Amino acid sequence: MSRRPRKRRATRAGRRRGSEKMLWGGVMVAAAVVAIGGIVLVQSMLRGEEVNEWLCPKASGPVGALAVLLDLTDSLNPVQHRRLQGVLDHRIADAKLGTMIAVGAVRAASENRGADFVLCKPMEGEKANALYQNPGMIEERYRKEFREPFDSIVSAMLDSRGADRSPIMESLQALLVSAPGFVDATYSRRVIVVSDLIQNSEAFSFYRGDTWKGFIRSPDALRLAGRLQDIEVEICRIPRPDAGVDMKQVDNFWFNYFNRAGVSSIRTSTCPLGDL
Repeated sequence: MSRRPRKRRATRAGRRRGSEKMLWGGVMVAAAVVAIGGIVLVQSMLRGEEVNEWLCPKASGPVGALAVLLDLTDSLNPVQHRRLQGVLDHRIADAKLGTMIAVGAVRAASENRGADFVLCKPMEGEKANALYQNPGMIEERYRKEFREPFDSIVSAMLDSRGADRSPIMESLQALLVSAPGFVDATYSRRVIVVSDLIQNSEAFSFYRGDTWKGFIRSPDALRLAGRLQDIEVEICRIPRPDAGVDMKQVDNFWFNYFNRAGVSSIRTSTCPLGDL
């Protein structure tokens, strides 16, 4: 009777070699996955945190929001123009990394209202950690993808011609709605209104002698005096000494408007835009 010990030994050896091949193949696959992951991680670290289409942090979303409404229905003089640019530069510099910045203008035509610019503030090169990030790459993205578009859009808005109507409330509501997630957000939100505050639209006009008491009883109040709950408001007042309206009535109206809308605070003395 024949024996088969050699065949059994060969089978065991073959199985061992097969197991070793499978183990080695698994190690190679794992190493490849780790390598790819490492490349992605390194690239992410070099560029800074991964962001979405609005440059907001992909993982956590915006850390806060700043909406700026520019009322340029009456043009600014050169001094006001320079001062306003300085104010905006400071507000952008003070904003935290990941803050959503939205900018819109007061416009007569409803289809032209809303945010002209919506992006989150990305990391700047000088804030990068040179040990594991590339400051040059990060600064280039900040400049090309955020700062240059912001400056270009704001400059075009500041250079635009005036208009015969000033629908401030309507334009403010349109700006808030068009900034993604702004209205219902739980993070800190702030609105800067750059305006002479002389509302002039079909819904309300100081030139017609309209008053807060009359407005609050109108159907327009329901759609125009909301969406500001728990939002900080900063007024950058553009002086119009020859406007021909009672400025006390103007101040009274906006005080009531913002308080009814539920803002958390109102600041009015932080943006001097008057003449020298």
